[in-house]
Amino acid sequence: MNEHTLKTIWRQYEFVPFTSDEAGYQEWSEYTKKAYCVLVQAARLGRTIKYGEIANQIGLYSPDYFELKIGSIVGACSLYEQLSNRPLISAIAVNAETGRPSEGFWRLPGVPRGVDRDEFWAQEVQRVFGTWAGGENDAEE
Repeated sequence: MNEHTLKTIWRQYEFVPFTSDEAGYQEWSEYTKKAYCVLVQAARLGRTIKYGEIANQIGLYSPDYFELKIGSIVGACSLYEQLSNRPLISAIAVNAETGRPSEGFWRLPGVPRGVDRDEFWAQEVQRVFGTWAGGENDAEE
């Protein structure tokens, strides 16, 4: 993930509860870069991944605002992919109980309003898997 694009995403969207200062950006940025690699690996393996599993792999052990933090991190990964004309990679991030994406996924730019959620989600997951199949994509990790 390139730093310029990450800073652009950070400035466009307010990622709470990360603070809006440079320290907050650095914390969010490091988690986001790590999460992107985790998501790409799962996509290359053709599998969904639970939010908690992503958090464990990136070292996010925060009981405070966990859902907001992990949501902003994986959401930023999707925004990055959208800017690179690739599908929303956070489609493969799912809730452990439901096996589906969080409500935040449906508010991402790139998700059409009024679509059949099940159909759109299934198609987006397949697009993510197809994009990353076999490690052929040369995206910057």
